Amino acid sequence: MPTGGPSVPCLRPATGRTLRARATVVPAGRRQAVARRDLLTVTEDDEETLRAVAQGTVLPVTVRTP
Repeated sequence: MPTGGPSVPCLRPATGRTLRARATVVPAGRRQAVARRDLLTVTEDDEETLRAVAQGTVLPVTVRTP
């Protein structure tokens, strides 16, 4: 599955003991979908801080066998 236009802007350094990733797929139509991933640090009090956001477009490919 090819991807187009990936970007990963880092907002601040990821420090601490726990990292949490959360992904969301946003359907954009029959031919493509947009995926967004958030990377967060988590404190001992379960407080999350956003550290990076990744986004890209996914294009499905159909493979035909002879």
